[in-house]
Amino acid sequence: MDQLIAGRTHDPHAVLGAHPAQGRTTIRTMRRGAAAVAALVATSAMR
Repeated sequence: MDQLIAGRTHDPHAVLGAHPAQGRTTIRTMRRGAAAVAALVATSAMR
């Protein structure tokens, strides 16, 4: 995250966004000054 914040990474999407991990999906985001973030995830019933 330090490299991302400093602007020294060429691929921020390699760190941020949705990534599969251990049978689940982990979503990483960075919003400066935010106390919290929310992710809205559609289910197959919503499509």
